[in-house]
Amino acid sequence: MTRADAPPRPENAAAWPRLAVVALGLLCLTEAAKLVAFHQAGPMPRASDAGAYWLLGAQVARGDVWMAERPVAYRTPGYPWFLGAVQAVCGHWAWCTAIAVQYAAVWVTTVLTGWWTWRVSARPWLAVLAVLVCVLSAARASHASLLLTETWFTLGLTVCGFLLSRPGALTQSRSTVAIAAAWCLTWLTRPIGAALLPAWLAIWWRDSGVGSGGTRWRAWPPLVLTGVVLAVGLGPWVVRNAVLFGRPSLTVFLGRELWVTTFGPGRPTAGGLPSTPEAEEIIRRASPDGEFTDWGGNWSVSNRLTASGLSDAEADALMARVARQGIAADPLRAGLRFVVRGIDYWRATYLRSLTDYDDLAGTASDVRDGQREWGNRACHRFRRAWLDAAPERNLLVVELSAALALMGLAGLWLAPSRRETALLVTALIAGIALSTAALEYPSYRYRMVLEPALIVCGVSGWPVLIDVIRRGSRTL
Repeated sequence: MTRADAPPRPENAAAWPRLAVVALGLLCLTEAAKLVAFHQAGPMPRASDAGAYWLLGAQVARGDVWMAERPVAYRTPGYPWFLGAVQAVCGHWAWCTAIAVQYAAVWVTTVLTGWWTWRVSARPWLAVLAVLVCVLSAARASHASLLLTETWFTLGLTVCGFLLSRPGALTQSRSTVAIAAAWCLTWLTRPIGAALLPAWLAIWWRDSGVGSGGTRWRAWPPLVLTGVVLAVGLGPWVVRNAVLFGRPSLTVFLGRELWVTTFGPGRPTAGGLPSTPEAEEIIRRASPDGEFTDWGGNWSVSNRLTASGLSDAEADALMARVARQGIAADPLRAGLRFVVRGIDYWRATYLRSLTDYDDLAGTASDVRDGQREWGNRACHRFRRAWLDAAPERNLLVVELSAALALMGLAGLWLAPSRRETALLVTALIAGIALSTAALEYPSYRYRMVLEPALIVCGVSGWPVLIDVIRRGSRTL
């Protein structure tokens, strides 16, 4: 068809992209206003894991960068380093500043979600829809008031996915190093960052041309550059754990994770401890008087083992051996429990108890160190009302949202021009979801880290599905 034969273009057609950009700007400002109000409502008390992270940050602020003063093997250093830097710079306002920076990270995640959607779909109005979903959501954003890693890990996953989605992402040295650095920081934030490997390999396979008979020399530069960046970024902490605990690994936590998935809550009901010398040692150390009953709690068992004289790493190793023995004793039960956890991963709802803000301005904090407390009552009521009405609390809404997102992902697979994105997002989602199902008990905060990627594939893929239904696959 020649230009003359083309149908006439509406006079206002050029205005639609500009209107979409204006709408995106307004939504980003609305998201910023929402997050400022959430921040001014006050933080969650620094108790439990949040308090432990804060104390590790205090060690870093005092100059103990390797956290050797009171060494623990089960934490990666990224988040304590962040908290330590903020405490060292901001003094009594460190708590307030840390929460503010985390809300800024939520805002950046929202912007990247819209940008990623625009890149995948090439439709600015779909980017508007993606950002609108982020604005309406409150549960994931509210976790920024907690001194926990979820906010930063969500940003890290989104940055990695966004960078990898760029055409030829691993064909240029600068972009390869940027992706490796983002991956390294994500990995240092939470060890499950290792689950990004399938997504990275999928893009490496695409860009290197190995799968299509390309020259082999193109495959090596991304491998070498990424390996060097990861070695420089992760290596020192691996050496630290080898020196302090005799375990050259990023964390020493696998035993506790295997323990809770093998003997903890779930369906089918967990079996008892195996009849092995290692299990008998745990029983003898954890319950010398025979009165201990919480055998499914990984932390309760771990704490009793360390109280009996074992080091943190020794307790974890002993728990790992017994958990593997339990799996070997009844592999069918272990397999069924894994499948059920994999299903429940997509059904986990947001619980208000996960972000309990009833103590305005953190008055119930377990850590008393002169930090300035803050909280605006109007903002507090605003956030509380929004969270009380959060759709993530409704099981049916959660299940439908997961189904819509995964159907959108199927839509991306149907479009030849978007299959590379479909491969990337599939590998990203599968890596995180399966790793979590294998090592954690399902919880909303473990799934929410995938929400930006799910929004991207849901919003971008559904137009393809609708097109298939209306016209057939020949139009793709």
